[in-house]
Amino acid sequence: MSATTDKNNEYSPADLAADARTLRADPASMAAADALLSRLRTNLTDIGPVAICFLAAQRHPGRVVDALAMLAEEFGELFANLAFISEKVQEAEAAERERLAPLVTEAGRRVLEGTERLANLPAEIAYVAGIAGAARAKYETAGLSAAEITGLTKKLADENAQRSADLRDEQARLAAEVETLGTFLRTRDASALPEDFAPRPAVPGITFRPAVANG
Repeated sequence: MSATTDKNNEYSPADLAADARTLRADPASMAAADALLSRLRTNLTDIGPVAICFLAAQRHPGRVVDALAMLAEEFGELFANLAFISEKVQEAEAAERERLAPLVTEAGRRVLEGTERLANLPAEIAYVAGIAGAARAKYETAGLSAAEITGLTKKLADENAQRSADLRDEQARLAAEVETLGTFLRTRDASALPEDFAPRPAVPGITFRPAVANG
């Protein structure tokens, strides 16, 4: 859980949202909390007023009506705190969703684009790697000498070797980017994003005004 941020030891909305996200990602804590909630709901359904009287008298000896008032105050404070915390968590998470919405949209787009590009890169790499060989085979069929073929294909081979290296670098970069953005989309933890990550400017749409015949 993150440290509190001001002299009143209150969470900022961002800290509260971050801690809520951490808790939601903790299966053991969520399972224990769900089990406790289920137990409370079941027990409250089964508890009758006489049992409440006995509990109050046990905790606060004296007149039962006075004991019930004190027990109500104890329970009231507990449930009021729970209600307050629940409200603040909901507000903080709503604000966090609004803040992250543009980043989530952009990350989703880039994952789709990156995944599509990664699917096409192996074929492109294989094609580029085979260009020089195909040219050499064509020249051999034409009856050129080895020296002539080397002279004709060396530059092509060098250029395509560099192109292949560039494509492999792009492949590695895109794979890493898709993995990073996928982590953000799963966790909604903006700290997983690169420091310079930001939504791209919207591309202006092109509109056409239909021609209207006169006369």
